Amino acid sequence: MYREPPEDGLMCEMLWSDPKPTEGRGPSQRGVGVGFGPDVTRNFLQDNKLDLLVRSHEVIILACVIGFGCQTLQLMH
Repeated sequence: MYREPPEDGLMCEMLWSDPKPTEGRGPSQRGVGVGFGPDVTRNFLQDNKLDLLVRSHEVIILACVIGFGCQTLQLMH
């Protein structure tokens, strides 16, 4: 059964949040979710004993973008 994702809460943040070049968290350009900086990514990876965050929901002109000191990989779909 298909249903729209929620407009707030954890699932919304996971789905619609995007990396941003500056430190910290801030409003997303999409109007939902949040923007997260390299420090947020670094802390998330360390806290969860991970090496890489892979995302694939954002339209990217190149096939992929590696960011935040090789800590994020964004794939075009």
